[in-house]
Amino acid sequence: MSLSADPADPPIPPGRRSGVVVGVDGSAANRAALDWAADTAAALAVPLTVLVAQPDHAADIAEFDPIADESAEASDGTAGLGAGSPAAAVTRTAVQTARDRHPDLEIHAVRYPDPPVQSLLAASERADLVVLGSHGWEGLTGLLVGSTVLHVVPYARCPVVVVPVTDSVEPRPGSTVVLGFDGSVEAAAAAAAAFRHAAAVGADVLAVYVRPRRGHDEVVEVDPTTEQLGSPVATFWAPVLLAAHAHPDVTVHYRHARGRAGTVLAEQARGAALLVVGARGRGGFRGLVMGSVSQHLLTTAPCPVQVLHSNLAR
Repeated sequence: MSLSADPADPPIPPGRRSGVVVGVDGSAANRAALDWAADTAAALAVPLTVLVAQPDHAADIAEFDPIADESAEASDGTAGLGAGSPAAAVTRTAVQTARDRHPDLEIHAVRYPDPPVQSLLAASERADLVVLGSHGWEGLTGLLVGSTVLHVVPYARCPVVVVPVTDSVEPRPGSTVVLGFDGSVEAAAAAAAAFRHAAAVGADVLAVYVRPRRGHDEVVEVDPTTEQLGSPVATFWAPVLLAAHAHPDVTVHYRHARGRAGTVLAEQARGAALLVVGARGRGGFRGLVMGSVSQHLLTTAPCPVQVLHSNLAR
């Protein structure tokens, strides 16, 4: 099989979930996203799907084996079928990197014949999670740049994680999943996702509510579990309390802050395994698919950021 319009390239089996989907381009920025995606797929016990977008390709969406294609090219000279193309080489390296990192992980490689944004959005239809690097995809086919992240995150049909370019995105032992919570429907979806991820990777959850205020930031520890049932505080934190109840092995901490939400959450996320936020919180303009805070965090957070819409709590 190859990246060409070869009839041997099989379509993706109907109904099969793609697990964690990561778009690849071979850049250094993309490597962090690939590692994070492979680690997360292994932790969640779901497949990893490596996606390559090849807009000049005439074939339909197809699954292929870039490792086998390389062997076929070497043995029978089928370079003309696409096995020696830059896209094939990038995918081959990505698949081998993920296999070296997690030998027992189920890994699929999929070619999409559309531009990156359309390819990633289409892949999100059957994915549990889409993972992107914060920058990259420029050299291969004009692919993922920062603006493309902003096109994929608001419209994907599954949660999206954006991984920043850092020396290492591997969580430290005892690391934390930070939840930005404001009581909105989107934040409730984010709470469920934060606890699921924390349970899978063995992390704590730090739930942070930020009340907007200019001037000096202030952060204090709170404990809504001591509040009377039905009280305003207990009602506000109810989605987090319910998520915590569903994952009793996850330790949770609560903080109430005053300041600029984006700044406070980015600071609280230093050293975290993941920051989870809703796409649009309370006070967002009607019709706005992604709020200013979530957009700000995609470019400033020091750790991977997961963004959820209210209809994406899985």
